[in-house]
Amino acid sequence: MIAGRERLQPKHIDTAPLHGGDLAAAEHRFGRPAEGWLDLSTGINPSPYPVGELAPSLWHRLPGGAQYDAALAALRGYLGLAGDRAVIAAPGTQALIQWLPYLRAPSRVAVWAPSYAEHAHCWRQAGHDVHAISARPSIANGADDRGLAALADMISGGEVDVAVLVNPNNPDGHLHDPRRLEELRGLLAARGGWLIVDEAFADIVPDISLARAPQTEGLLLLRSFGKFFGLAGIRLGFALGDIELVGRLSRALGPWAVSGPALGLAARAYADRDWITATRARLGTAHGRLTELLAGHGFAPIGQVPLFTLLRTPEAVEIHEFFARRGILLRLFADDAQSPHSLPRHALRIGLPDEDGFARFAAAFKELPPLSR
Repeated sequence: MIAGRERLQPKHIDTAPLHGGDLAAAEHRFGRPAEGWLDLSTGINPSPYPVGELAPSLWHRLPGGAQYDAALAALRGYLGLAGDRAVIAAPGTQALIQWLPYLRAPSRVAVWAPSYAEHAHCWRQAGHDVHAISARPSIANGADDRGLAALADMISGGEVDVAVLVNPNNPDGHLHDPRRLEELRGLLAARGGWLIVDEAFADIVPDISLARAPQTEGLLLLRSFGKFFGLAGIRLGFALGDIELVGRLSRALGPWAVSGPALGLAARAYADRDWITATRARLGTAHGRLTELLAGHGFAPIGQVPLFTLLRTPEAVEIHEFFARRGILLRLFADDAQSPHSLPRHALRIGLPDEDGFARFAAAFKELPPLSR
């Protein structure tokens, strides 16, 4: 059922979204596990790209045009883009998400929900009128089509200036049809609007990307390096699409926005086709194994993104605490007070463990008491 348009209004203007990966907070609440934390609260590849040796000059000198050009050329080759397609590098997609709302006068912004909470938060903090386009309680039975159709009607009716979607969606792993998104782009561009698509997890399902869309007017794509390549700590992301908007973002970020080591590593990683192909296959196999484990314990996982899966269950709080007390951190979505109107209630997002982590997770699952799900 489509809940339609909801006002995204927090109780306090400075209420910041919560995120996974906060081991300090988990340790403060649950104590320090003897085996250390198994952090499954993020969607980061647990087997990262091998960093190896980097040229000393990348650490010693300010990053120059040659380093940027090499990294962007590697990204264009990886995505199959023409050499003149507008692309910039940034210190993580979060920096882009925070800058974008300040590059536009106060506007009517529609954000798909549930979604990555920072999008709605940042547009709202910048003074825009933010609403949710919701497909609750799930995207099954055509809800996605109805939600996108409702969004198209709102754009045509002049009710929306900017639309923001995540594809694949986080946290439920849903895939939006790129053809429908291209239609939305056309409607928005005709009115001077923007379509922003966060493709942070698109590396694992490349066919859904709009990177090679024939028209880029009004389109901005956000790409993350750290999630698929498992190197979130270097803080590297990219924006591509509308040449005027990409240029404005570049000027907002200023010079030397990205470190030399990050650029050097991106140039190497995006050109490593063997590692990319093998990693996509390995992650797909591991995700299938995780899905079987969850199904064997009576859960029906949601999502089509191998780096994480979502469980909806009324016992989400109890399950989260059960695993946390065994040193395994999951991402909990407990109630709307935590993330108003933007994330699912009573749900757990589970990241993909590595081989040792999987054995530990499976062993802990055997101790999970029966629940009334």
